[in-house]
Amino acid sequence: MILITDPINSESAELNTERVLGAIAKTVATSAVVLSLSCDIGVCLCPDHGRSLSSLMKAADQPMYGVKQLGRKGVAMTEYPEA
Repeated sequence: MILITDPINSESAELNTERVLGAIAKTVATSAVVLSLSCDIGVCLCPDHGRSLSSLMKAADQPMYGVKQLGRKGVAMTEYPEA
């Protein structure tokens, strides 16, 4: 989990998470194995997608699992406002 406390809009949030993704996505070779590191990131904004920790976690989890199901290894933004 990454928490950004400065005011941020959806475009900046996606740009920042793309940077994180690029920093993590590496190939690491050891004497025994070659590992490909990657991650999937779901992005949500407070208060747009929730106000409580649990609602924000749920809002970020949904797009992250969508990325996982597509096998994309990337970033997805929550698209719905808080209900």
